[in-house]
Amino acid sequence: MLSVLCHFFFFFFQAEDGIRDAQESRGLGDVYKRQTLARAADKKEAIDKKQAKHDFNLQDQRDRAEAQAERIKTLRELPEMIQTYKETEDQAVKLEFDTMQTEQETAEIRRSQYLAASNHKERLFFLEKDLERARSNNFRVSNRIAYSLRNPMF
Repeated sequence: MLSVLCHFFFFFFQAEDGIRDAQESRGLGDVYKRQTLARAADKKEAIDKKQAKHDFNLQDQRDRAEAQAERIKTLRELPEMIQTYKETEDQAVKLEFDTMQTEQETAEIRRSQYLAASNHKERLFFLEKDLERARSNNFRVSNRIAYSLRNPMF
């Protein structure tokens, strides 16, 4: 037992006193350098992830800004579009009115020529037909108005 106790103290104090087998010391600098490089790699990876996320969010923000700019551009063009539409609509209504007025003038000229060139019976027949045509047109217009009041979708 004494010999075990001696071996124990011998090895214990040998380890504590720094007496060891010959081994080349690398020093603590290598350990710290490796730790620093590992930490730097981890930090770079974290920075790259954050940068990628930031770039993605930035691109999304740019896309939304471009879409908003397009909407604003369209809204700025809207008054011009409305004005062009109104002008075109006014021109169409004017042309329609002019066409209707021309047709009425043409019909009036034909009527007066026919009445001037025809005898009494023909004139009477023509006037009756003209009256019938006017009544028929009024009837059609009143039917259209009544139908549109019943069914406002048309």
